[in-house]
Amino acid sequence: KDILNFDFMDKPPLEALKAALEQLYLLSALQKSAELQLTELGRRMAFFPLDPRLAKVILKAPEFNCSEEMLSIVAMLSVESILYTSNDKRELALAAWKKFQSADGDHITQLNIFRTYRSTKANPSWCRENFVNVRNMKTVMSVRKQLRELCERLSIPLMSCGQNTDCIRQCLLQGLFTNAAELQPNGQ
Repeated sequence: KDILNFDFMDKPPLEALKAALEQLYLLSALQKSAELQLTELGRRMAFFPLDPRLAKVILKAPEFNCSEEMLSIVAMLSVESILYTSNDKRELALAAWKKFQSADGDHITQLNIFRTYRSTKANPSWCRENFVNVRNMKTVMSVRKQLRELCERLSIPLMSCGQNTDCIRQCLLQGLFTNAAELQPNGQ
């Protein structure tokens, strides 16, 4: 229970431990008390072999009717880059990727790539034409399947919001709020 004084084999820096605890508190995974205790949400988050922020996003997704989309986005974030290029084909790659880009952000762009990949039935030639890493996309599909099975075991409702990116963005903020920023008209 006393994680700050726990006898780790390779103890992380105290500041890193404090930052991790602060993040769990901000995510509503820890109760604010003298003893470190997980909240009900924190206990559910611990079931997922994920960064706590991503676990919270999945758990909050049913409130925004976008659990299917969150599984796809989290799976995409769980692998190395899905895009590749070489110096001699950089312009071709940028042109290919442009059709997936979304003004709603990189997460929606990744979701667009995932949806198109799945609609092509994981066609390797589509991947080559679009400079998408076939091996990493296969891993994405495997990770997504595992996360979906875990959601089913935990009785997390699985639903899709279709093309409603507002729901997806609001859900992402539930766990990724520390990464959010807004560009002001003055450039700040």
